[in-house]
Order: sequence, then C-alpha cells, then structure tokens
Amino acid sequence: MMVWKLLRTNINHWQIGAYAVANLVGLLIVGIALQFYRDVSQDAGRDGEDPFGAARYMVVSRKTQPSFFGGTEQGITAAEIGDLAGQPWSDGAAPFIPAGFDVTVGLSFGGHGFSTALFFEGIPEGYLDIRPQDWGFDPEDPEVTIILPRDYLALYNFGFAPARGLPILDETTVSMAPLKVTVSGNGLSQSLPGRIVGFSSRLNTIAVPEEFVRWANKRFSPTTEPSPNRVITRLHDPGNPEISRYLESKGLEESGDGEAQGRLCHFLRITTGAVMAIGILICLLSVGLLILSIFLLLQKSRPTLAGLINLGYSPNELSGYYIRLILIVNLSVTLLATTATAVASGLWETKLSALGMGSASVWPTIGIMTAAMLSLTLLSGMVVRRVIRKIW
Repeated sequence: MMVWKLLRTNINHWQIGAYAVANLVGLLIVGIALQFYRDVSQDAGRDGEDPFGAARYMVVSRKTQPSFFGGTEQGITAAEIGDLAGQPWSDGAAPFIPAGFDVTVGLSFGGHGFSTALFFEGIPEGYLDIRPQDWGFDPEDPEVTIILPRDYLALYNFGFAPARGLPILDETTVSMAPLKVTVSGNGLSQSLPGRIVGFSSRLNTIAVPEEFVRWANKRFSPTTEPSPNRVITRLHDPGNPEISRYLESKGLEESGDGEAQGRLCHFLRITTGAVMAIGILICLLSVGLLILSIFLLLQKSRPTLAGLINLGYSPNELSGYYIRLILIVNLSVTLLATTATAVASGLWETKLSALGMGSASVWPTIGIMTAAMLSLTLLSGMVVRRVIRKIW
C-alpha cells in the first residue's frame, strides 16, 4: 500500500480523466451504432427485405420502345438472363414465363357472377414471398393455383366493387371462392378449376405455377414458347450503385421505385459504417492518449521505480499497480457505455415495434464492447510492462 501511495504521487488525474472521457465517448458511439444495426437487421430476409429496407428482389424488363404500327420484340434472351444472374451483386435470376394463350377467369360468389380476361405469368417457386401448400400443377388433376398482387384486391374493394354494388372481400374470403379458368388458343379451348392461394406483396403480376404455363403453352400457344419480358433477380447487395449502371448499359429498367430505395439504403449503410469507424477511431486515439500518458508518467517516476527495483521489487510487481489502475478505469468506462447502450436500445425499441420491426438482444453488443475494452486493457498492460522492464 505504501508503494502505491509513493507511485501515485506522480499520476496526473486530468490525463486519466481525459482518457476515460474520450474512451467512453468512442465506445458509446460504437456500441449504439452496432446495436442499432443489429436491431434493424433483426428482420433481415423476412419478406425479401434488406436490413435497411431495400428489396432483395428486383424485377427488371427491357425499356419500352413505342411502336404505333405493330409490336416490337421486347423479350429478354437466355444469355441476358445468365449474364444478369452472374453479376457480383446478384444471387440468381429467373424469367417470368409468359402465357402465349388467352385466359378468361370467371367467379360466382354470393349470387353475383362475372368474368374477365386476364394474363398469367409463371413464377419459379423459389422467388415467391409466400409458400402456399398446394402450389404446383398436375395435368392429371388440373387445378390452377393463383397468386394475386395484394394491390389488386385493394383496387377491387375500393374501386370496382362499390361502383357495381358488389360485396367487399377480404383475403380469406377470396381464397375460398371457386374460379373457372378458361384457356384458349391454337384452335383449342379448355376450362379448368382455379383457386386463389395467396396474395403477394413482391410480385406485380398474376402468378401461376411455371409447370402450368409450360404445359398450357405446348397445347394452346400458336407459336413456340414466347420470350420472357421480365426477369426477377435475387440480390445480396441491394444498394450497390453498380446495379443502376448495369441496367442502363443493357437497356433494362427496374420496376417500381426500388432503385431510389436502394440508393437510400446504400447511403444509410455507408453512414452507419462511418459512425462506427469514427467511434473506433476515438477509442484508438484515447488508447494512444493513455499510452502516452503512461509513458510520460513512467519517465517522470523513473527514479522512484529504479529505487524500488533496487530495494527488491520486481518489474512485474510494480507494473501491476499501473495495470490495476488501467483496469479500474476501463471497467468503469465499460459499465457506463454498456448501460447507456442498453438504455438507448430500449428508447428506440418502441418506435421500431410501431413500424412492425423486431429488436435484437443487447447482450451480444455488450459482449463485443467488453471484449474490445479487454483487448485495449491487455495492450496497455503490455506497454506498461515493457517500459518498466527497460528501466530495470
């Protein structure tokens, strides 16, 4: 105890305080940024969404070229689909398989009946945002399962139905209604039972199993299977700015506002990374301040340390006093920073819940912050031991 009283006479409390404050600020920035990223990433992958809200699925088509005297080929070739799937930001691509035949769907429900001409597109099951149990098509038991865009039901309920005195329908009721699907072409016609099995928030098309479209194209399409007009791509880097440059160079465009959303999310990722980098830099600078302070302190205490070593105290024993001081300061900083991070996470948890988002456990973040401070403590301890051994 007397040795410590002797050693601490040369300690500058202002330097230790400056280190503690700087380290607290840096660690707090890192902890809050990390926890916020983990919270918004909690629902990553659900409904095909990026942690920052960018769609992980992109639907592209060729830019429309107006033609007043007959159609022009707007299809996307198999080579272009393969090239799209092979891009660094892509995890695969699949075409929307178009129907080369006429489709009429009839519905009779609650004493009301109507029919309308529709269009079908075949979608590979792996690119759907819902997983209906009965998805698929068997020619031996031909029932057409259909997935509608969720917006279509809203258009019916708030536009079509009120104008014609038709009932308002919800998703469950619509899924119970039997449909009569009539496909015709190539001089043939056939009626099949149909059923709506789900509603998609990702796809803006009337989706049916690709097996059905291929089967029907062989029977009812007057020509060979038509070229796909649209392609759906799975992305692992939705905000990559290379996506828009690639689409522009290939004469393609993305459906909806996904491009602008992707740019915003890319900016948010960069901002989050920059905030964490600033926090790490502050922590490193505070450690540098601590090491410099310790070095100056040990140089100032050099005569005292040399005398104590001559009295029989080992360098490890003397360095232990300084290491314990560093450990106490770092432990206090860690407790304050982790507590503040947990409180901040609780403050924004309610707002995230209101947006339908979950929140991640704060304990992994606390563990990372503690491990980081432990590493800094070990580094500082090594510096102290090395300087004192040089004195010895």
